Amino acid sequence: MAAVILFYSSGTDGDEARATLAENKKLEVESTPDWLIPSAHCAGVLVLQRIGLSIIWPESFDVTEPQKAWDNFKTSWSTYPQFDAKRNAFEWDYNPWYQNAVGHTLMGSEFYLRHRQTLHDPYVSMAMALAWTGVWEYVIEAWSVQPSAIDLIWTPIGGALLGEARYVVYTEIVKMKDTAGRHVLLYLIDPLGQFERDVFGLEY
Repeated sequence: MAAVILFYSSGTDGDEARATLAENKKLEVESTPDWLIPSAHCAGVLVLQRIGLSIIWPESFDVTEPQKAWDNFKTSWSTYPQFDAKRNAFEWDYNPWYQNAVGHTLMGSEFYLRHRQTLHDPYVSMAMALAWTGVWEYVIEAWSVQPSAIDLIWTPIGGALLGEARYVVYTEIVKMKDTAGRHVLLYLIDPLGQFERDVFGLEY
């Protein structure tokens, strides 16, 4: 197609042909999934979450003792993730149910939604939610806390379910007339993403 356009660009319709080629290239770029934005977003979420946990539970997430942190890290990689089937639902890792059922669902939906917003398919977005969950459990949290089986499984699954619902609502809000009310709705459905769009001038 590009070759045909370039061939005709030497004639009287050259300007129009070049414009068509430029538009085709623009559409191709706009339809290509982005990796930088969702990667930066997910990394930022993990960093902010780790800082928050250090503030809320300073004793549980203390890494001021290097040897202890290293021992925890090695244990995390050499043993199975925490799972006690005798405990109540979503408390299999000894954390409160709402921390796993609500907190990790929201966490996973952030991973999933940002990838969907940057033109990734649902299965890719869910795979990335799983990957970032693994980074959290085995790279960041592992220095203080043993990885959790329910977190590894539910964060991407619950995150995909909630994330896709958020994505559907987000796409409908974006179609609305650009008003202050629309801006408020975007912050309600996607506060972190909308903050990034406002601060860095990112496209919807």
